[in-house]
Amino acid sequence: MAGMKCYGYFDRDTIARMKNRRATLTSLIIFICIIGVGVIGHLPVSAQIWPEPYEGYYLMRGNYPDDDESHWSDEVQGLTHDENNWYITTRYEVWKVPLHYNLETFENGDPGVIHRPPIPSEDNLFNRGYNHIGSPAYYQYQENGYLLLPMEGAGHCGLILLNTRDLSFAGEAIFPAYQSDAPWFAVDKYGNIFTANNWHDGSQNSDVDHYYNYTFNWPLFVETGTIELGEGIPHTIPFLDEYGIPIPIPYTQGGVFSESGDLLYVSAGMYDGHSTNDGISVFDTRTGRLVEHSTNGYGYFNYEFHPGWSKYEEPEGLTIWDLDQKSTDETGGAYGQLHVVLLDVDPALHDDIYVSHYSNTIYIDTSYNGENKDGTPEHPLNNISEAFSLAWNGSRIELKTGTYPKPYRGSFNRHTQILASEGDVNMGNYIFLSSTGMLNIGKNGGLSLF
Repeated sequence: MAGMKCYGYFDRDTIARMKNRRATLTSLIIFICIIGVGVIGHLPVSAQIWPEPYEGYYLMRGNYPDDDESHWSDEVQGLTHDENNWYITTRYEVWKVPLHYNLETFENGDPGVIHRPPIPSEDNLFNRGYNHIGSPAYYQYQENGYLLLPMEGAGHCGLILLNTRDLSFAGEAIFPAYQSDAPWFAVDKYGNIFTANNWHDGSQNSDVDHYYNYTFNWPLFVETGTIELGEGIPHTIPFLDEYGIPIPIPYTQGGVFSESGDLLYVSAGMYDGHSTNDGISVFDTRTGRLVEHSTNGYGYFNYEFHPGWSKYEEPEGLTIWDLDQKSTDETGGAYGQLHVVLLDVDPALHDDIYVSHYSNTIYIDTSYNGENKDGTPEHPLNNISEAFSLAWNGSRIELKTGTYPKPYRGSFNRHTQILASEGDVNMGNYIFLSSTGMLNIGKNGGLSLF
């Protein structure tokens, strides 16, 4: 079997039958390969077309920028991207920054950098009743890219649309009166807009236990320049805990969908003190239920922030962009897939900025002898048993070429992809993967080792 690419999917009934028959690990591996390869002459399923994506971007990789004070850090609100550029919003302005620039050192005036308010120069935000830009979203319709800006003011909120080529004004719409806030936008793959109310009065106010979905008529906009948000009445979607019970999330600051649309990541919190369910919440969009929540100062999904005196740190917007497939020269030093802004609010001086980066991949290298083994590329784990203990639904386990100890006995039922990189992998003479070979464990499946 050495050199064969193995792919696998096991449902629980199959695993139970294997246990009842006291199947050996060798026969299990043969079963894996038969399932993945099929009859002789058929090709195995590649990772790119495996139908169940791995989008649990929970492993903290580091901060970059890291407590940095810059010309764009004051009152920063969020960020998004297209194929080649970051788009960053502050309270009153918008930045377009090519990806290859270092976010800590780029200068206004560098080639490709654009910095401007979101409306024509002859007007201003206050004349239109706005005093705040929220966390933005990006959407490409046909050949054109658009930046969608959530706008807030005294008693009303709206949408401003910019052309991403030059950040020129493209359109504006006002939300219905019951939509009192627009702190962030998320756009799904169909171009529909999602946002939420942000504040509550301290009572059992239900305005923060749900978010809104507005349909956007893109063909009409392109043809006439008119922005039509459905019939003006959005679809309301509740935030649910893991048991299906509605939960409040006040002070939401950002939202973004995973590429498949299966997950919605939401950031929340305020600088003056902790609030209910602050941090990063991840929801399954098919059930509406919470599937993961960040920790604060510990654990693998660590989003550490300290609101209130003396740090006054506030969560801001977030975006998903896979930068691990690019070189450091291409990314300016950024990495990971999930990127979350944290603002260190300083009313007397300039604010400081953090951007925390997260990955779905746990790295293993049997030859690594360093300290702080946490599964990141810089500090990989040493064996697959450690990775099984750390893994979560939607994760990937990447093994560097080498020979590893036999994994522990037992069942592993996380939705996880196990793959080899940089050469062949031998796990205790029981499981063999060639370079780029993989095992795909489905959402309703599992892997049993005997």
